[in-house]
Amino acid sequence: MYDALNALPGLPPGYRSVFAGMLMERGAYLLVRDPIVDVPTGRAHALLVGRGGVFALIFTTTAPTSQTIDAVRARTQRLFDKLTVGSNVFVASTVRVALVVPVGTDLGHVDNRVVVADERTLRRAFFAGRVLEQRDAEHVSKAVADRSEYRPVHIAATGTDAEPEAEGLFEENDAIADQRERALSEPLLTWLSFLDPDQLSLVRRNYNGPARIIGPAGTGKTVVALHRLARIARESTGKLLLTSFVRSLPACHRTPFTRLAPEVVDRVEFIGLHAWASQFLRLRGKPVRMEPVRARTALSLAWAHVGGENGPLADIEPNLEYWADEIDRLIKGRGITDYNDYAALVRTGREGLALRREDQRPLVWKLFEEYERIRCEREVFDANDLIAAALAELRQRPLDPPYSMVVVDEVQDVTLMGLRLVGEIAANTPNSLLFVGDGQQQVYPGGWRLSHAGFDVRNRSELLSVNYRNRAAILAYAKGIDARNTVDDLDGGTGVTLRDARGVLDGGHVDQWEGPDNQIDAALTTAIRALGAPNGHVAVITRTNTEANRFRWVLKAAGIPIQLLEDYNGSYIDAVKVGTVQRAKGLEFPAVFRPVLPGERPRRRTASQQDTDELAARRQLVAVTRARDYLWLGIVDGALPVLTDSGGR
Repeated sequence: MYDALNALPGLPPGYRSVFAGMLMERGAYLLVRDPIVDVPTGRAHALLVGRGGVFALIFTTTAPTSQTIDAVRARTQRLFDKLTVGSNVFVASTVRVALVVPVGTDLGHVDNRVVVADERTLRRAFFAGRVLEQRDAEHVSKAVADRSEYRPVHIAATGTDAEPEAEGLFEENDAIADQRERALSEPLLTWLSFLDPDQLSLVRRNYNGPARIIGPAGTGKTVVALHRLARIARESTGKLLLTSFVRSLPACHRTPFTRLAPEVVDRVEFIGLHAWASQFLRLRGKPVRMEPVRARTALSLAWAHVGGENGPLADIEPNLEYWADEIDRLIKGRGITDYNDYAALVRTGREGLALRREDQRPLVWKLFEEYERIRCEREVFDANDLIAAALAELRQRPLDPPYSMVVVDEVQDVTLMGLRLVGEIAANTPNSLLFVGDGQQQVYPGGWRLSHAGFDVRNRSELLSVNYRNRAAILAYAKGIDARNTVDDLDGGTGVTLRDARGVLDGGHVDQWEGPDNQIDAALTTAIRALGAPNGHVAVITRTNTEANRFRWVLKAAGIPIQLLEDYNGSYIDAVKVGTVQRAKGLEFPAVFRPVLPGERPRRRTASQQDTDELAARRQLVAVTRARDYLWLGIVDGALPVLTDSGGR
């Protein structure tokens, strides 16, 4: 190593000790500009490629200007542009600029998008995280050497051990253990630095207005969104936001984003939409506290006041849950305050119970008005009231400055009022607003079009259709779920369903257990133990919170550590994740266990059963597509998985 460094003509002593420290790390590939003396402004002295990513190194004793840093970044990114590994393309925008300074140097104010390191902090600055596999780093460094003035100095064959790989999903004597072991350890590392050409083109594309990315489960929509978020963060200086209707999902996205773009993560907020609204109103001195339990009590009282199970509305549909969703999603979620607007509403997603008779919708409105009377009388606020209050405050006094970019993940589950709120907080500039979703994965009732909230995404709508998440067996099973053959593309057009997606991963396994309710607890714990997977790679996904609480205690009693999905933030903990399908939205796990209890498809059909069945099918689709390598279904007698006539088992 030192012979190679000594062979570099004119290499200053300070450079030599830094380079030596880097090359002592396993899997570090160093490329030095030839010649390294008198390097022109706007060019890096050297390039470092390793497990922490790709860095353009500038040796300096003073802080370069932002223009110089931008020039180095742009020029280095061009060196890595269109560099392929297999069928994937390296994401050149992930290249980071690093300032290497003598020990004790104070640069003063430095652009927070760059890394600053000295000889003592090399490991923390360049090797603390894992972004690239060693074989990919080697391939990348060789390819760049072939196309640039940078020459490899040394390829370290030995050195400090890297972090151990994750254990395999199955025992070593399993015929496909090696394949699954790689699947556990590589997917995150792969997409942090490499995307397929279609995905990469969406990361690079510029939009002069709101844009939308849609596609079936597992097609990489969120991956593209995170890379776009990182790209815009690196190109701007303002604050950015990733939000979702799912409360816990943004925190899960923050974990991989921190590895993808650690230099800008402090400028990006990852927070659920309702939590954002609550925080905003509190900062404005107008706090609003959601009280879902008291709100539900108010609705139950209203239901009793309009006749309850013996009233005329119950003759149409006796299940109060159906009317609760009607008020939550179709009336208040749309911001409807006038009966005439409700009477004229096209109830997308609720066609099974059409409410076409003139005497039906007035009965719903009467329940809504009674609920609102009781709620206001008791000074209770529900989730829609919180969003409405934040929206009203923003319209009175806009956010200053607005967010440079807002990403809305799982947009299909956001209410129309929530979309309007998002529109108020994003800047009116190019690339400032991105919607990500899939109508087939909608797990809440009702529907809308983006245009209903005032967003025009014509010519700015993108489709991804290659499934990279689910192995073949899981994908085949999921395609058999009857979650509507034709889905809305979130703006009234025809979307693409999972059946239309093309899978790329072989293998996988689906097991199905059937039996009485008093045996499923033991069957679940036995199956989890028999799988032999690390606990942190396993999720138990249920239909309701009641079911989640049941299996949570079942696993704890069996000595299996658990973590509630609502507490999961994407960081690895050696505990089985347990939670509802709503909490599992947007996530993936190597192994998923899905108990199917009676109630998935009620035996007594009512007028609304078509709507209920479609919603149950979409939730089943979401649950099983969280599985990457292994899926277990425990079907209790009296409950049926939601399948097509062709089976899909």
